[in-house]
Amino acid sequence: MQRSDLEKLSKEELIELILTMYDRFQIKIVELEARINQNSKNSSTPPSKDPPWKKPQTLRPKTGKQPGAQKGHKGHGLKITHPPNQTIQHKPTTCKHCQTNLTQTTTTAQKQTPDTKSTYKYKPY
Repeated sequence: MQRSDLEKLSKEELIELILTMYDRFQIKIVELEARINQNSKNSSTPPSKDPPWKKPQTLRPKTGKQPGAQKGHKGHGLKITHPPNQTIQHKPTTCKHCQTNLTQTTTTAQKQTPDTKSTYKYKPY
């Protein structure tokens, strides 16, 4: 509508026109806000299309602790399932990193290889 067309309308007609336009704009605003608020959780868009500045919020309360195992936590490593079936003698003379003399050390370690289920026992001479 042009200004000349609006000048010909009565006051009641102008008010009715304004209210009709207001209702249309309100509906359009609601539609546009719904489109803006869509993400991969409430639409068919993939997660890669989510905006990077909107991080998902966790429902868990913050504890202040660092992630991962806490001090004093007993580990749950691979258990030795059967006694060693082979003993390998391994006696390095020096540390390959710091060149420390290792001839006086007497350590024993066990290792189980999960793919063959063989257990090896390493001990010095």
